[in-house]
Amino acid sequence: MNEINPNYVYLFDQLDIDFDEVKSCVETGTYEGVGSFTFSTYFDEVVTIELAEGLHRRCLELYKEDTNITFIQGKSTDNLTDVVAHIQHPYLLFLDAHGSGGNTVFDPQVGTYGSPVLEELECVKSNLPSWIIIDDLREFDDPNKNYPSREQIVKKVAELGEYEDPIAVNVGDPDHWLFGIPQWYCFKLS
Repeated sequence: MNEINPNYVYLFDQLDIDFDEVKSCVETGTYEGVGSFTFSTYFDEVVTIELAEGLHRRCLELYKEDTNITFIQGKSTDNLTDVVAHIQHPYLLFLDAHGSGGNTVFDPQVGTYGSPVLEELECVKSNLPSWIIIDDLREFDDPNKNYPSREQIVKKVAELGEYEDPIAVNVGDPDHWLFGIPQWYCFKLS
């Protein structure tokens, strides 16, 4: 199961992240841990938060040999402030906590198809990340889901600190069903 997600490799190739400086990644929405594992090949430390108990337990078993990944079970908004308070160097924040059906769960405060991304951003204001990456950008354009708009996200990030204009990155594989659809919103601290 320990596989590298090529889409994340492509994403990092598009950004000018200095991995010698940005040594940690904090992820919300672990799901099956493939992102967490991929991130662990770039960062010295990965901390990932998953709401679903079953997915969390499965990841603990699957990735027990990967000692640079810390798995936390619970609501991202209940854990992020404490997690980032202990980070003493530049880090990347990867936001991917949302219900999406199947074996995922959801926070009743945001609904079955919603995202706590604005609340998650609020949680990190005391220790700003060098990079913020918001996954599944296409979901934020669906009026039938409880996601904030891109404008709300940009406004919230601007309230946090001096970030450069967002970069929207598409999936790079032309054979992938998401090709040509913006997948990630990326913000770099100035």
